Amino acid sequence: SRIMEQLWNLFDEADIVIAHNAVKFDCRKANTRFIANGLKLPSPVKVVDTLKMARRDFAFTSNRLGDLGVFLGVGKKLKTGGFDLWKGCMSGHKPSWDKMVKYCKGDVRLLEKVYLKLRPFSRNHPNSGVYEGEMKCICGSTRLQKRGFAVTNAQRYQRYQCQSCGSWCRDKIATIKGRRLTANV
Repeated sequence: SRIMEQLWNLFDEADIVIAHNAVKFDCRKANTRFIANGLKLPSPVKVVDTLKMARRDFAFTSNRLGDLGVFLGVGKKLKTGGFDLWKGCMSGHKPSWDKMVKYCKGDVRLLEKVYLKLRPFSRNHPNSGVYEGEMKCICGSTRLQKRGFAVTNAQRYQRYQCQSCGSWCRDKIATIKGRRLTANV
């Protein structure tokens, strides 16, 4: 269908897809609808799942998107009226569709706000600097301050803190250059 082709194009063009429950629901449902509509697999994409971020990095009382929005002070979900709205949409009822569109747009805005609050705490967020070829924080800022070193079992790296969002990052290249190091085997 036309909608699935548009969604496929968005997935195919994206570097990163962000959704709440993306891994267990959105991406799998999208793939199911892609194959049902005769579409091939879109190009590989990084997935940022705010539900996984909330569960992995925090201990919120509830990890539902609406509850996270309220807890973080960035908003709440719109009420839909439940399954009756879906039935109205399925029967082509224009006021139901208008309400559904308003609900979905509100969900996207809330997702973005929740994501921006959680992002600085993420330890495995895709690095936006890789896409642009420069040293950047995950928020896209270049305002990085040197703050000591990050040490792994085999290397030492310069560590930075973002002056825009507070997140931490490190150099990709080890600071101990030209020296032989041993590693446990």
